[in-house]
Amino acid sequence: MTAVQIDERVAAQFGNTATQLVQVTREALSNVARHAQATTCRVSLVQRDGGAVLEIDDDGRGFKPGRGTSRGQGLRNMRERVEAIGGTFSVESASGEGTTVRVILPL
Repeated sequence: MTAVQIDERVAAQFGNTATQLVQVTREALSNVARHAQATTCRVSLVQRDGGAVLEIDDDGRGFKPGRGTSRGQGLRNMRERVEAIGGTFSVESASGEGTTVRVILPL
């Protein structure tokens, strides 16, 4: 199951950078589909603490970020896209605990 919560007022503020956010979301969802073995995934874009917060989280098997065992470039590409538009990117995950990809952008 996928749950989506998008604040349209927040989404409308991104103009040209919306493409980058769509690509980050697409890559994160692709990772969930390929690796997480999740039963639930949630995508949200909300305003919080004066900024926009995009989160993609799942209840899948999780992983240990920073282990360097992945051959893929997905997390690095997402980070680079977010930093290029002035945001911060983080990944929280633990084995058996799911994963949260978080993007914070100034409004």
